[in-house]
Amino acid sequence: MGDWNTGSLRASVRIYNDHLRTIHPEFRHWKRKLSATYTIPILLLLVSVPVEAWLYPTSSFNFYVVLPFWFAALFIGLVIISVRGRATRRYRGQWLKEHGQPLP
Repeated sequence: MGDWNTGSLRASVRIYNDHLRTIHPEFRHWKRKLSATYTIPILLLLVSVPVEAWLYPTSSFNFYVVLPFWFAALFIGLVIISVRGRATRRYRGQWLKEHGQPLP
């Protein structure tokens, strides 16, 4: 492991990832898997404008065609954030039960 107070963000992130890989592999696996789901709302936002251009190639920007994509992306993003927050709190609670409070 290394010193967390290196002053470099890149070094701190590397140390954090090493810590997760060695000490908490199940949490790292879960976090990486859930982080991959963030692509869903991003893809919905990126796909919305080409779909609108394909449906109405000669008209001006039709806000009502793109709006459902944006609402779906917002809703899915909020669901993902909510699930991640609940699962992280559950994991921390389980960790504290098993290992006790961290040392000061």
